[in-house]
Amino acid sequence: MDKVIFGTQWIVQSQHGGFYQAMSTTGCAYATDIYKDYGLDVTIKMGNPQVLSGT
Repeated sequence: MDKVIFGTQWIVQSQHGGFYQAMSTTGCAYATDIYKDYGLDVTIKMGNPQVLSGT
C-alpha cells in the first residue's frame, strides 16, 4: 500500500468530513474504507499556525 499523509488547514472545517469518512471503518457504506480499496494507507494530520499547508 502507498502511504499518504494529508494535511488539513488548522481551522476545523466541515468540508474535510469526507476525507475522514473515507478512512472510517463504520458509517456510510459508499465511502467506508475507500482508501484501502485503492491501495492507499492514508493519515490525516490537522495543521496548525506553525505548519504551512497548501503550498
